[in-house]
Amino acid sequence: MEAIMQDPNELRLDALEEALETIGMNLSLFDGFVTAQWVMPDVPVKSWIDTIQELVVEAGGAGKVTPEIAAQMAEHHKAVGEELRTEVYNPIFWLDDEGDEMWQLWAEGFGLAITGRPEFVQATLADEESEIAMSLTVVMALAGVAAGDDQMAEDLSDGDTDNLLTEAPEVLMQGLVALYYAQHAPERSLTS
Repeated sequence: MEAIMQDPNELRLDALEEALETIGMNLSLFDGFVTAQWVMPDVPVKSWIDTIQELVVEAGGAGKVTPEIAAQMAEHHKAVGEELRTEVYNPIFWLDDEGDEMWQLWAEGFGLAITGRPEFVQATLADEESEIAMSLTVVMALAGVAAGDDQMAEDLSDGDTDNLLTEAPEVLMQGLVALYYAQHAPERSLTS
């Protein structure tokens, strides 16, 4: 009889999902939030973990980010950074009953992180015609849709949210890649 080895990454994600549930947070939303940290200038781990605790409290959750949970969060942050750097990152999107990707929670988490850093948003959007500004605008529009802020989504997408929604998973990934390279490998950035 052969032993079946589980993928260590799956085991890590299962444990993280259980830990996040104790504080009232969804893994897909958290993955989007953590991924956003990698497209912005260095945000200390403790700073964004404190922000997560604030978001949990604001949402009415009673859970506390313990040192153990914070360590799991930091480990996922590191794993996402490595996956982005080596170009193997896949966002954690849930699937609906028809097998379609449910990107909304991931986009909402990404949007929560980005809008929590207005100086980054302002600096990135300063040159409205740049590829990076357009990428951030599209990602923020989808985050607005996901969060139920249809007005923000319409303002950012010139009212063409239907087209954005049709291709949302692909558009999110294209925007993420452009933003990541602008921060970490400007020579590979679309604007270079």
